[in-house]
Formats: sequence, structure tokens, C-alpha cells
Amino acid sequence: MVVRKKNLETRTSANSFLRSILNMATTPNLQQRELEEANFPKLPSVNERLGHLRPSRELLEYYRRKIAEYDDEHEEMVHKLDQYKCTYEEQVMMIKLIVIISCFNQ
Repeated sequence: MVVRKKNLETRTSANSFLRSILNMATTPNLQQRELEEANFPKLPSVNERLGHLRPSRELLEYYRRKIAEYDDEHEEMVHKLDQYKCTYEEQVMMIKLIVIISCFNQ
């Protein structure tokens, strides 16, 4: 009985020790935060830093080529959509013609 009680006390103290370590690691105290802020000034965001960079010629050429490719793909898609539109309109006309002919044949 004494051994079990001692094991329970050891586990409880170990658990509380681990919890206190975890709390210290996850919630730094105010003095630590102030010290960190004083030593390390706040960095600008990534977007702000990227906004000050000038793109290289290679990067600009790459994006020009990509845009040209997308323009070509867009033109192809518009052409295909026009073809589908014509096919659809022809089918609608054929259906209307069939309905009209079937009405006259009755």
C-alpha cells in the first residue's frame, strides 16, 4: 500500500512538473516578450518586403511567355465555344423543323 501511494505521488509530481514546463514553453511571460521585442525589431511583412524588390529580366520574360500562352489558349477556347454555339443552334433549328413537320403530317 505504501509503494502504491509513493508511485502515485511520483506520477502526480512528474505530471505537474511536465505541465509547468509546457506552460512556460507555450506562454512566455511578459518580461521575456519585452526582452525579445527589444532585441529583435519587428520585421515588415513578406508582401511589404517583396513590394520593394525589382523583378529580374528573366522573370519578366517568363511571365510574358506565360501570358502569351494563356492568350493563345483563351483564343482556342473562344473558338471552340463558338463552334459549340453554332452546333447547338443548328440542333435547335432541326428540332423546331421536326416539330413543325410532325404537326403538318397529323
